[in-house]
Amino acid sequence: MTQIPDSFHVSQVKKVNNKLVSLGVLLLFILNIVVPFSGSLTQASAATATITNPSPQDNATNQLTRPTLSATVTYSGTMRVVFSEYEGGVWTTIREFNNVASGTYSTVPNLMVDIGTTYQWRVDVYDGATLSTSQTYTLTTTSTVLTPKWTYRSTAGSEAGVDR
Repeated sequence: MTQIPDSFHVSQVKKVNNKLVSLGVLLLFILNIVVPFSGSLTQASAATATITNPSPQDNATNQLTRPTLSATVTYSGTMRVVFSEYEGGVWTTIREFNNVASGTYSTVPNLMVDIGTTYQWRVDVYDGATLSTSQTYTLTTTSTVLTPKWTYRSTAGSEAGVDR
């Protein structure tokens, strides 16, 4: 019987019942249990996407509600970039960028609307075979109610500026 190697590279991951399942582990299981395996396994050299420069950075405080979220994604081919926010035990897609190249992507969240509240967000990148997920970033919105810095009074007596 062929021994299972101490380590191997997983290059493909599939989402099944909201859990990630490694196709490499499944293949090793099938090869060792169902079909006698002869030969050798080689490590895959597939490049994965890198996700850097998140903004706001992890544990950011005093953020405005609905802050602009951004991250730089690098990959050698085209990919799908997905921004998600976490609320009520569920990750919800904010925005998807499909068939895009490396670059910096940004979006504005839908649910981060309350002041003095901590929120979570992340970035997922899928190249058609491999899923790369950023760490989960947290931010806390400001608890200060903003006041107007200026008021404009027209000759007709009406005012313009930030709502009070």
